[in-house]
Amino acid sequence: MDDVLLNASEEEVPRRMAHIIRHTRAPYRKLAVWMRSERPVISLEASRQLNLLIDRWEQHAGMQIAQDAVLLAEALHDEIPHYSDKVREEVHLAAVRMASWNLGGPATQEGAYLVAVERLIERSAGSPSQEIAAASDELLAQYLDNLSTREPQRPGIEPYDNLNQVALNTGLPWNQVGLPNLPRVSQQPMVEVPQSTEQVASPVAEALPANQRVSLGSQPLKLPPLVSSPRHIDPGPIMPEALPDYKSLTTLEVIWKLHAQSPRLGQHARQELENRRFSAADIELATRLSHPEIAQRLLVVRELPLMQREDRKTWLYYMTKDPDESVRYAAAAALITSSDPRLLRQLKAELTADPSPRIQSLIKR
Repeated sequence: MDDVLLNASEEEVPRRMAHIIRHTRAPYRKLAVWMRSERPVISLEASRQLNLLIDRWEQHAGMQIAQDAVLLAEALHDEIPHYSDKVREEVHLAAVRMASWNLGGPATQEGAYLVAVERLIERSAGSPSQEIAAASDELLAQYLDNLSTREPQRPGIEPYDNLNQVALNTGLPWNQVGLPNLPRVSQQPMVEVPQSTEQVASPVAEALPANQRVSLGSQPLKLPPLVSSPRHIDPGPIMPEALPDYKSLTTLEVIWKLHAQSPRLGQHARQELENRRFSAADIELATRLSHPEIAQRLLVVRELPLMQREDRKTWLYYMTKDPDESVRYAAAAALITSSDPRLLRQLKAELTADPSPRIQSLIKR
């Protein structure tokens, strides 16, 4: 930081900072560093100068400010980790305003400007994963504070050697007078009864509904009574459920099936892509482009233009169908730099119906 600004009083900081900005060709790196100053007066004045610069550019938006806007976005992007939450929010709002400008220049220069602004918007935005992690840590801390560390008191166990003992020297524990007098049974010699060899049908067999409905001739069918439960019948091996037919799906729909909850469905999707002549490298790239996390998909979209693949435009075109707005915007911003008029016409025709206002503004340029 310049000594002329570091040693200035609070009244002199606005005048000296404006003087440095006017007499410097590209003061954007200094402005980004001033915004993270430990002196509040310098940080606040730098934020005010940033808003004044954005207001001035917004009135004369055109390709003449494209290069300066890219330098400002890159400088702010590099200093984002050192900013406080309030300064980060101000930078994010400024980047959103810059993204809505229509420079009206060549697609190559405007594409570089849009990529720089998009990187700044993503870096300055708050991370949902960090908020979720902080909330989880807070809940864990509350649980540990409320958790009792005292050991539970075990109930005492009576010694087993004195359990259910009856003191016989004090008499019986029940009232013997209240017991009824049972008659004596005279002992008589047992007479053997010859067993009959004929089988006598149970009277229950006559009442069975099946015996009333089934008959042989004039005599009803006598079914033996059920004396035991039937044996358990093994159902045999359980056959797996039939896999769905992916042949009728589009290639993009099959790619999104790679991350199905069932491993069998994910392997089935890989097999379908192999049947459509996808190589192992193609399937690996498709797996990354359909990752459940938005940050992973955004990273691959930025890497695609630098990959040595002839079909990288096709993969970028797939990403314009992504469910997330930021992924679709990044893919469309990379494709508008193409020199293929047929691809540009098709991209404009399909993204005209996109619900995102940012993508609508990008296509109209």
